[in-house]
Amino acid sequence: MFSTDLTLEQLRDILGPLQGLPTLIIQSGEDESVPESLRSIGSITSLGQRMVQAIEAGPKSVQARVSTKAVDGQLVVPHSAERDVGQADGVQAQHRRNMENCVQLRVVEGAGHACKGYEAQLVDLVCEFLPQDQQRGAEDKDS
Repeated sequence: MFSTDLTLEQLRDILGPLQGLPTLIIQSGEDESVPESLRSIGSITSLGQRMVQAIEAGPKSVQARVSTKAVDGQLVVPHSAERDVGQADGVQAQHRRNMENCVQLRVVEGAGHACKGYEAQLVDLVCEFLPQDQQRGAEDKDS
């Protein structure tokens, strides 16, 4: 089963746990495992955007973590969960602030499955994605 066969909810169940983690999605622009009708750059990008949406939505289990109920039209949160909800809201707000650069999608135009022959471009994409302090740490280890 390919990601083209999965619903957004199924993708969310698979990729949602990556929410809040720095994630780089690299897609091959001419991946032969993607149906030919979907290989145009616009379609490949759309497939990648579905993965980005699934990650940003987060896993279903996190969204349903706190049980609530409505009483007389009011939302009631169990007392024991109030502190956790406040912390979760603060964490989610921080994640939303960081999310703009947290999940990135890059399409390697012309590359087939596994980007064979495009290794140098892949290295450049990963280096652009990594924070500068991580790159310096890797250079220090090489010395």
